[in-house]
Amino acid sequence: MEENIPYNSQSISIIMKNLILTDIMKTGHHWWYAQFIKYNTIKDQQIEVCDDYYNLNLLDLEKFDRKIAIICVMNDHLLKNEEYRTDLLTRVEKLKKNGFKFILGIPWESKETAKENKHIDFFSNISKFIWYGEHNWFWFYMYEKNYSKNFIFDHSKKSYDFLYLNKQVRTSRKKLYDEILHDNLLENSLYTFIGLENPVRLPYEYELPWVDRKNYPWYNHDQDIYEKIYNETICNIVSETNVENNEIFITEKVWKPIIAEQPFVVYGNPGYLKKLHEIGFQTFNNFFDESYDTELDKDLRIKKIIKTLKEIREKDYKELYLKTEDIRKHNKNLFWNKNELSKSINETVLGFFKFSDRG
Repeated sequence: MEENIPYNSQSISIIMKNLILTDIMKTGHHWWYAQFIKYNTIKDQQIEVCDDYYNLNLLDLEKFDRKIAIICVMNDHLLKNEEYRTDLLTRVEKLKKNGFKFILGIPWESKETAKENKHIDFFSNISKFIWYGEHNWFWFYMYEKNYSKNFIFDHSKKSYDFLYLNKQVRTSRKKLYDEILHDNLLENSLYTFIGLENPVRLPYEYELPWVDRKNYPWYNHDQDIYEKIYNETICNIVSETNVENNEIFITEKVWKPIIAEQPFVVYGNPGYLKKLHEIGFQTFNNFFDESYDTELDKDLRIKKIIKTLKEIREKDYKELYLKTEDIRKHNKNLFWNKNELSKSINETVLGFFKFSDRG
């Protein structure tokens, strides 16, 4: 499969009329895909977004220079339905005759976790180009979901060392968890591991108060933010979805402490923090060791993270928060800066166009 195509400012310079159909089958992701694309601020391209296949009949397709159709590949259960598969392939053939190019949309996933999709081969017969989430999908998603909320964060009094939230069991995530437990670093922390055979949950008073406890966090509440758990913990341990060396995938797991103005340590892809720096965010290398970010060996990365957590636990949290205040505020303000988010989304959308132009 081809990867997301980086945007080169010299590669697309002619003003063209572009049509993007955000989900051929309107699976429910079409609205999010449309909103993501509408966040773009590309000045030298005309972009029209259509989120319903049947509305294409209302458009003059001949006027568009580029026509792109996104296929959502997240709904594995739908592909078990023969009628759905037949309808999908029929629509693909009709769109091909009208000059459409096809993008497979999996922005909720990394390249590594997308390998777990049982039907990816079915879709690869339609297109070789996959839109993965990379660094900006969850930035957009968390912005869109939370920009109207009035969060109240207060870091003046801390009761716990770490906030460490885990849901699905992954080999790398379980190994970090076991090592942290082995070193007794969670004795005074709030932490979860929902996917274990014997699930570890937060004390009831720290769960999302608006969600039925028995349903949390399996049903679309992973990205919800409850101020209490951030207000009472010093540092966030982020255990990312993927820790492999072949990509950078940034999810809501780090955007939540950034929104909450909380320091964080990340077990993610090597170069994860470097990527945050590249898109304008700051981290805490002047206040604790972040050399784990350049370590390619996963086991050694865990050892370095453990060392860093021990270092943080020995610090005076009031001094740490005082000295990192500028960084934490910078990150929060940058996260809520829609212009900066749009610049990142521009790169993705222009990558779509570059793919389309390759024929």
